[in-house]
Amino acid sequence: MKKLIIHIGTHKTGTTAIQSFTRANKKLFNRNDYGIIYYADLPLSIINKFSLSKHINYHEIDILKKFLSDKIKGKYDNYFLSWEGFSGDMASNYRNIKVVSTMLAKAIPDKVLLEIIIFFRRQDDFVQSAYAQFMYTGKFNDFKSFLAQVDRNNLDWNKFIQRIEEAFPKDTKLHILPYDAFVLKGKNIINLIGEVLMLNDLKQLKSIPQKNVGMSEASAILYERLNSKIEHSPYQLNLLRKHLQQTGNKGFLIEYNYMNDNEKEHFLAYFNRQNKILANKYWNEKFNIDNFSMISKAEISNDEKSIDSDELIMALLKEIEEIRINYSRNLILKLVNRISAFLNI
Repeated sequence: MKKLIIHIGTHKTGTTAIQSFTRANKKLFNRNDYGIIYYADLPLSIINKFSLSKHINYHEIDILKKFLSDKIKGKYDNYFLSWEGFSGDMASNYRNIKVVSTMLAKAIPDKVLLEIIIFFRRQDDFVQSAYAQFMYTGKFNDFKSFLAQVDRNNLDWNKFIQRIEEAFPKDTKLHILPYDAFVLKGKNIINLIGEVLMLNDLKQLKSIPQKNVGMSEASAILYERLNSKIEHSPYQLNLLRKHLQQTGNKGFLIEYNYMNDNEKEHFLAYFNRQNKILANKYWNEKFNIDNFSMISKAEISNDEKSIDSDELIMALLKEIEEIRINYSRNLILKLVNRISAFLNI
């Protein structure tokens, strides 16, 4: 019987690093009898609609089930898929997790051993990281207005897990993991995935490139200022965001500061009891934590990058040059194809 392990997020918990690593190390997984199902290969309708579903859509279920069934027909006994879209709509604070998890459960092929991996992040840090992402896309540009629409009830991770348990068969194995500074000081996120997949190569990995690290405060201010001047150009905004994250990021595990300490304490008071229940049930024995950790900047090697204007300009110029070269190659290729067609070569 084939085994399918699906990592469903949640968002802002190292999903980009996991997806990048699995894609770059396909041969390593293959040697260990794991096939990798890339989320980017999912049918376009799934990528565009699935996470936003408000009602059970049997057409989308059928599409996903056929896709998964075809993928696991390969020569491997185990398959791994990572996509945070299976956790639902981050913008609605996962209000639709019951619908999305029910659809995913119905889309799992028959006679498959299923395991699900879920990472959770401390709620105040999650909300601030989510805001940063929405700010990049222009959906929000004021943290207080963003925070006002957050439904805290939907960020009770115990309730989230309950919805997953209700949707899937009882023999589905859930791996509930912390995206937590204390834990990730000692192990990287691929080590944690390796423990679930029981792959020593992953468990022993010393370091991984950090992906999609948030901007520093100075970079975010610059981005917001330029955002208002770049009109209707998602490409330019994505280009600016990419290079600001490279040349002026806040550093891995360094928390955002859209909330001050008093605001964080007030926000977390709502979750304190439930987070302790979560940690004691899933993490106390394995990771020696009884709640999400509160680690100050002083306790983490602060690798925050201040904005180096020269580095940023050079990175943008390099990107422009690469675009020019690729554009020239494409023009030459089109010209050769036209000449070949004209000469019937």
